[in-house]
Amino acid sequence: MHMRSHYYEVYGIHNFLEDDTLFDATLNDEVARTRLLSYRHNENFSSVLEQLRGCQQIILESYMKRFRGMDRSVLWISYLDPRLRKMKHLNNVERNIAQADVVMETVRLAEESAEKNIIKIENEDEDPTKIMKKRSRFSTIYDSPQRQGQNTTGNDATIEGKSEARTIELTRAAQLELANYLSLPTTTQDPLYWWKSNRHLFPMLARTARKWLCVNATSTASERVFSGCGIALSAKRSSMNGSTLKSQIMIRQNMKGLNITVDDLMNTI
Repeated sequence: MHMRSHYYEVYGIHNFLEDDTLFDATLNDEVARTRLLSYRHNENFSSVLEQLRGCQQIILESYMKRFRGMDRSVLWISYLDPRLRKMKHLNNVERNIAQADVVMETVRLAEESAEKNIIKIENEDEDPTKIMKKRSRFSTIYDSPQRQGQNTTGNDATIEGKSEARTIELTRAAQLELANYLSLPTTTQDPLYWWKSNRHLFPMLARTARKWLCVNATSTASERVFSGCGIALSAKRSSMNGSTLKSQIMIRQNMKGLNITVDDLMNTI
């Protein structure tokens, strides 16, 4: 389970359990509403309904006790999953905050990527004249302390203004990408494959998705690997070297995905 779907399920269930109209006759589903209204003629309806609401409250309290303290500030990551992009489990305020967080992180990564490209270009460029020309277009953090002391207030203001203008430009581009992304229908495709196929349509958001969608919600997967190592490296095989153990674990973890059987491995020996 990925972190994005984990938070989605937690708060989706929480909002469902908090719904005071869960057992009311104002349901949007016509069939459910008709069925519920028909139950009102039963003499036990009131007592059963009261018990159901009591169960709802007990489940909600147990649920909150289990998941209290979870950080809602990372809910915006769910927006990067094309299967969950509608974010129906959030209210309008939470959606607006989450969308703003997506834009903020996307802009931050874009600026970070631009700075890395600048440094890479400078390291590869052997012409000092070209290096200084490139540096003059960006922040003075790339200048020596002596040169920073020589910069005038006017130059600093100009650089700062260009930096703010660049941030505004990136923010607008990120907002446009997000709006276009959210206008698409949801999909059942694996999110990583979806972003690989559509990264040319949303280049800025794709960078953000690539960073955050690979984060697992739990350490279960890595713990399974360590467990497999313990099984492979038994007391009777304690002389096994690291490369052999690594190869065995790699084969064990990928046999199913590669559709390889033990017989196939034996035939290659």
